[in-house]
Amino acid sequence: MTDKGTVYICDKGYIDYKKFDSYTSKEIYFVSHLKDNAKFKEAINLPITQYNKTQPLLLAASTIIYDKKVRLGKESINLTKHFYRVVKIIDHIGKELIFVTNLMCYSSEEIA
Repeated sequence: MTDKGTVYICDKGYIDYKKFDSYTSKEIYFVSHLKDNAKFKEAINLPITQYNKTQPLLLAASTIIYDKKVRLGKESINLTKHFYRVVKIIDHIGKELIFVTNLMCYSSEEIA
């Protein structure tokens, strides 16, 4: 069951662009890992924002690389009708992580 206003946290094994568009149309929110080979069409580079500069949420050795507003997929295959945020970080052990969400009101750091 999916309820309006709910935020779902999911792993990259559950990536479904049509479902993301459906969720967004119904005001259902999500944050998910994005697969390394995911395609997206960049629209806008967003500023990298922090939740609270005096009390960071991420470990000190973690770095936010970018925060972008995009459409997922490609023109010829599965291009989403809605825009999403893609936030890329390098975590404290050097691992690259990419997140996708339809939450636009949170900081880059909160999404990461």
